[in-house]
Amino acid sequence: MTRAPLLLGVVGLLAPALAGCGTSNVDTAGMERQLQQRITRELELEPGEVKAECPREAEAKAGNTFTCTLRYDDDELVLDITLQEGGRYQATPRTATTP
Repeated sequence: MTRAPLLLGVVGLLAPALAGCGTSNVDTAGMERQLQQRITRELELEPGEVKAECPREAEAKAGNTFTCTLRYDDDELVLDITLQEGGRYQATPRTATTP
């Protein structure tokens, strides 16, 4: 059974963007942890089963966009991340694929 449709159902989220300490870049490593934790909790998976990958550098500016990728087993979900005012972000699923 594939869980890609399940990933789609729980990812459209609005969350803190986590600015890097003393920088104007987003803490994308922290964002990866947030995404992994949320999906793990929502799908009742074991810690470490979901992997997230975001760019190493992203300017912490409202309106800035970039992609992150979530992986679980053979499923992959690409998220469009849009930074918003107040240090928050919107994660919107782009595609779900299974090889």
